[in-house]
Amino acid sequence: MSPCERNNLGRFNKQELCSRGHLFSETAVYFPSRPNERVCSKCRIINTKEWRLKNVERARAGYRKWNHEHPEKVKESYRKYYEKNKEKRLQASRERYSRNKEGKKWQIIFRKYGITQEDFNKLFELQKGCCAICGKDDFTQWTLNIDHCHKTGKVRGILCNNCNTAIGALQEDVNILQNAIKYINNAGVCLNVSM
Repeated sequence: MSPCERNNLGRFNKQELCSRGHLFSETAVYFPSRPNERVCSKCRIINTKEWRLKNVERARAGYRKWNHEHPEKVKESYRKYYEKNKEKRLQASRERYSRNKEGKKWQIIFRKYGITQEDFNKLFELQKGCCAICGKDDFTQWTLNIDHCHKTGKVRGILCNNCNTAIGALQEDVNILQNAIKYINNAGVCLNVSM
């Protein structure tokens, strides 16, 4: 049955057609947009989309206002979306990461330490490709660690994994480091403890 089908008397049956000429179905929802005008649910969606395209800023302002007034509903909506599309989101994330592993790594480094790849390379060249403490150079630059002060967040240099772990284990405390040096220097004086 087309929207233009005539009734038995040869006239259009206006009760069965919406303002755009769609046939009303029994299951459709009808929205009175204006007095004496009936709009089917399909037309309501079309009208809303057209209005949003014509009034982008007003639509955005309305969304912002509603989101601000209903934060719990927004949060719940996001949670439901993420649960429903978990695998899809994980797959998309994996694909983005695999396309740009190197760039992602430098994004993380920049966010964490505030240095770019160029800054890292300059520091690496300045240290002649060696660990700033032990001076070993038998590793690639990717096995090096960026050492930073945990109080100020400033980068101090590039260390090998062993030296970086040692500084962390000694809590970056100069007094503890000096005590460790004294201990190692006096290691010749061993206690003879019988077991």
